[in-house]
Amino acid sequence: MKNTLIMRNPEIVARIVGKKIFAYNPDKNILIKLNPTATQIWLLLDKAKTKTKLIRSIIESFDTYPPEAQNDLDQFIQNALDNKLLVTV
Repeated sequence: MKNTLIMRNPEIVARIVGKKIFAYNPDKNILIKLNPTATQIWLLLDKAKTKTKLIRSIIESFDTYPPEAQNDLDQFIQNALDNKLLVTV
């Protein structure tokens, strides 16, 4: 999955409220509030990216250790794929 492109699901309606993003999936009729890390990842996905590029961007943006960045990214991607917020291409 490292070289698989990940992108926002174009069907999702997302709005920034304060410093958080709320993402609505009309197909599943769910609204999800993204935490600060997930919000940053969502913003990075303005274009399809590989997991490797996302990890590099997270490390640069958050001054975090690679294992922690990897763990946060893996959790977000899995949750977002399960809720159809993201898709792979």
